[in-house]
Amino acid sequence: MTITDASITSAVTTAAPMLFFGPQAVGVGIGGNNAQILLNNNDDFSRFIIMIWSLFAGFEILNKDFVTVAYSFVY
Repeated sequence: MTITDASITSAVTTAAPMLFFGPQAVGVGIGGNNAQILLNNNDDFSRFIIMIWSLFAGFEILNKDFVTVAYSFVY
C-alpha cells in the first residue's frame, strides 16, 4: 500500500499491512485427506528429494470483532 501525503510535499510513504487475529476469529474446515507430504518423482533418479505440503482446507472469519488491520509506516 502506498500513501501520498500532501502535507509532506507530496512525498510517497510506504506502509506494510498487518493482520491481527484474536481467539476464535477464524474457522478452518478440512476436506479430503488430512495434511500430507507429496513426493515428486521427477528427482533426477533420487539425486534430489522434492516434496510439497498438501492440505485442502477452507478458512472463514467467524467473529469480525476479533480481527484488526494495522499498517506500519516505513520512513
